[in-house]
Amino acid sequence: ETNAEKIITKHKTPIKRASALRTVLNKEILEKLINGREYPEIKPGDAISIEILPYVTSTTTEIVKGVVTGISNRGADTLIYLINSEFGTPIQRQIFKYGPLVKKISIVEASFLYRKRKAKITRRNKLYYVENINPKEYTVK
Repeated sequence: ETNAEKIITKHKTPIKRASALRTVLNKEILEKLINGREYPEIKPGDAISIEILPYVTSTTTEIVKGVVTGISNRGADTLIYLINSEFGTPIQRQIFKYGPLVKKISIVEASFLYRKRKAKITRRNKLYYVENINPKEYTVK
């Protein structure tokens, strides 16, 4: 018996059975998407670089760099919010962490925004105030 079959056979209300089935299916989908790849522990304020395919049939990867302004953890639909300044223009991106187009994620520098402080601690989970500061402070080269 699989986990899904065990949940169906129990005598629970239909809503509880359906939500339990959904969590099992979401875990299976996440395991398929991870597919043996390793992901570093990313926190808001870190500077990261992501190797990503521009489109599905592409053979070459492009490197996207930026500062993490937030992460929304939703299982297989986990999003990473990035901000970077390219040619003086602030660019914000939302990238699926476990997406099939993402090939590699690496941390360039931890606590990039607070590199001038002695204690490199990010005290907030979502760094929306970064949009309003000088672009030179969050530009990753």
